[in-house]
Amino acid sequence: MPEAAYAGLTLPRFMLRFPYGKKTEPIDSFAFEEFAPHVGLRAMLWGNSAILVALLLGTSFTKGGAKMNTRSALSVDDLPFYYYTDKDGDQIALPCTERLVSMRTASLLTDMGFMPVLAIKGSPEVRFVGFHSLAGRDLVGWWTPAAAAAPAEEMAPAEEGSEEMPADSEAERVSEDTAVETYGEAPVEETAEAPAAEEASAESGTGDLDSLLASMSTPEPPAQEGETASDLDKMLGDLGSS
Repeated sequence: MPEAAYAGLTLPRFMLRFPYGKKTEPIDSFAFEEFAPHVGLRAMLWGNSAILVALLLGTSFTKGGAKMNTRSALSVDDLPFYYYTDKDGDQIALPCTERLVSMRTASLLTDMGFMPVLAIKGSPEVRFVGFHSLAGRDLVGWWTPAAAAAPAEEMAPAEEGSEEMPADSEAERVSEDTAVETYGEAPVEETAEAPAAEEASAESGTGDLDSLLASMSTPEPPAQEGETASDLDKMLGDLGSS
């Protein structure tokens, strides 16, 4: 629908502050470590990345006023990011986003109408490729010229009695693979096994943290249907991909 050009969705979330702890933000009253490997990424305080979009659009308006160019400000720096110490004593800088999105994944997400947030490895900075809408084109707002904001053609109403066209199977597969790669979520057919997987992750004491660390040190494997990983394990693996 044409109104979708006014709406946009961003992902993943970004870190709002350092976790409380002896080496980050110490607390004088009592000993407290907010981040622990067995808790993983859930220990971090994440914020909706739509906040970053609003910040950057405001920055563009400050620069250009009513004639603002939405692509004049696409990066935010000076964000908190956390150093994780692995079992070998090595420090690894986690991204300041909940997931390290690769360029391949970012391209897929953009094609599906999302605005991916790209973290810079070892840097307190994130970037957007642009501000896109759910309609598959640039986000429309008061800054958009009237001619550009108007849709080229209205969508024709569906004929009475016509059946909804089935979704493209390849698009469904890509969407499912991206969900697994980006968030570590299981496909629909595996949801029955999710509770057992979560319990096993909690008992192992590593969970999503191991997944994130692994992704930081190994090349990104090709996405396969049905592949699942816990949050922290997946992020660590992403950080090592090229």
